[in-house]
Amino acid sequence: MKKKVMIAAAIAVMAGAGAYFGNASNSPSSDGLSDLLLENAEALSDPEIELPEVSVTCNAGGYGRCWELLPSHDYFTGLNPCRYTGYTSDYCPGK
Repeated sequence: MKKKVMIAAAIAVMAGAGAYFGNASNSPSSDGLSDLLLENAEALSDPEIELPEVSVTCNAGGYGRCWELLPSHDYFTGLNPCRYTGYTSDYCPGK
C-alpha cells in the first residue's frame, strides 16, 4: 500500500512539474511583446517624470463653484442655502 502511495505522489509531482514548465514555455515572456511592456512599465515608474501642477479653484463664501444648492431649498434661491462639496462641477448660484 505504501508503495502505491509513493508511486502516485511521484506521478503527481511529475505531472505538476510538466504542466508548470509546459505553460512557462507558452507564456508571453518568450516573445518580444513582453519586453516592450516591461520597458513601458519601467518608463511609467520613473520617479524623474514630473507631472504638471493641477489647481482646483473653488469659490469661498458659501456659493459658486464647488458648492451645491440644497435640494429641499430650491424655491428659496434668495436665501442661498448651499453646501460645500469640493467638486468643481457643482455650482450654487450666488445672491
